[in-house]
Amino acid sequence: MVQRRRERDGGFLAALVHGLTEPQQQLTVMLLEFLASDRPDAPGLADADVEQAALALAQTHETASRGIVYEHAAATAAAQRLAGEMKQVIEAHRGNGAHLSDEAAAGVLRRIEAGAREARRALGEDDDRAYLSLLKRAWTGAGGDESREADAGAAGASTRTGLIVPP
Repeated sequence: MVQRRRERDGGFLAALVHGLTEPQQQLTVMLLEFLASDRPDAPGLADADVEQAALALAQTHETASRGIVYEHAAATAAAQRLAGEMKQVIEAHRGNGAHLSDEAAAGVLRRIEAGAREARRALGEDDDRAYLSLLKRAWTGAGGDESREADAGAAGASTRTGLIVPP
């Protein structure tokens, strides 16, 4: 059962980065890692907040790619706060020398939006935090303590889960 969950999680995450350019993959990983992190507002967030934040940012970048400066707002206060934090991650990525057009950034955000929207159905979970839980499992190993203990017993050492992004 644990192995099936890992395979399902890995397949879902691999689909998010499939076909992206290297800078887009790097940004995707940065954003997903940010979403998986323990932030003060994280316990109150749901997948719908992630979806709305990514949607608003994607729309903002799509509009900017057409030469119009307009910041789209997310539907809820929590999603708007999250969008501001995600925007800082994108700006930091660009500040580190990444050459990423607004159109390319919008493509990454659309993938994150779709992931948040589809996670519950695709992962077979009845939870409004299915996507966030998946990210936490992938980056921190949270939610899989029993599987890590079983793996540690079998391998004689503790293991850590993580996402490997193909080149």
